[in-house]
Amino acid sequence: MDAARPDDPMTARDLRLADWQPQPALVVRETLVDRPRFPVVDIHNHVGRWLSPNSEWLSGDVSELLGDLDDAGVETLVNLDGRWGDDLERNLARYDAAHRGAS
Repeated sequence: MDAARPDDPMTARDLRLADWQPQPALVVRETLVDRPRFPVVDIHNHVGRWLSPNSEWLSGDVSELLGDLDDAGVETLVNLDGRWGDDLERNLARYDAAHRGAS
């Protein structure tokens, strides 16, 4: 494909994303970080079920979720689902009451 010229509007129409083959030019040192240096606080999360279209809990296994959070160095998660009535009570029972003091 010929290089596009900015002054030729017809050439720009012929450009296809599939034809673009960029080549990375930046070379930098990579640093892998297994765990954060400081404990992480996730201040905005939704772990209830009301966001799920089929009313399933977004996290199927709470113990697995807590393990994943521990592995990632997340010390605290703020669940912003809220809601009201029975939905709020089920959410509090599943997470806050059943796992008090957990991540």
